[in-house]
Amino acid sequence: MEGTGNEPGGGRHRPPRRLGEGRLCYTIPEAAKLIGVSRNQGYELANRGELPIVKFGKRKFVPKAPFHKIFGLNEESENASI
Repeated sequence: MEGTGNEPGGGRHRPPRRLGEGRLCYTIPEAAKLIGVSRNQGYELANRGELPIVKFGKRKFVPKAPFHKIFGLNEESENASI
């Protein structure tokens, strides 16, 4: 029985989500990719306070709004560059 909807995930195909779509924050590796630096450089920037971060327990995230303001990005340019 092909396509009965009983497959894992409901048998529906979803298009892949774009990086960071629908969330308020990026991970540090995602933010690093958007500005064209390595993952390690992204963490260094965050630790030096050059990337805006928020902490949830031990995890660090980059809030989208301040990040976009610093780098002059908007939602359209973000999606086009990834």
